[in-house]
Amino acid sequence: MQKIFLLLCTLMCIITANAQNNFNVVVKNQQSQLPINNVNVQVKGTKNAVTTDDDGIANLKNIPSGKQILVINCIGFESKTVTLSFPLNQSNPFEILLNPSEDELEEVIISSTRTS
Repeated sequence: MQKIFLLLCTLMCIITANAQNNFNVVVKNQQSQLPINNVNVQVKGTKNAVTTDDDGIANLKNIPSGKQILVINCIGFESKTVTLSFPLNQSNPFEILLNPSEDELEEVIISSTRTS
């Protein structure tokens, strides 16, 4: 009985260790090469997502093994999708460059009246 229990525990540890991949990324502005903060990096079709810090760096954890599509988006920049096959042999953060968006917003007019 103890041998079966030990075998099951070992198998669960191996499966859990193989299913969890980490991904380090740095997101930069393609024109200025400066890091972009508050960029959303998400594994498509899941709720697994992170936001970049002030240095444009994010660490996405618990990514399933196999081919995954990452969606990268930020206000003021064009969205980007990247397809990667996990696990990666990654020593340096993966660099993603985003193009600034050239969308113009409509004019906003604010008016008020004073009543007594």
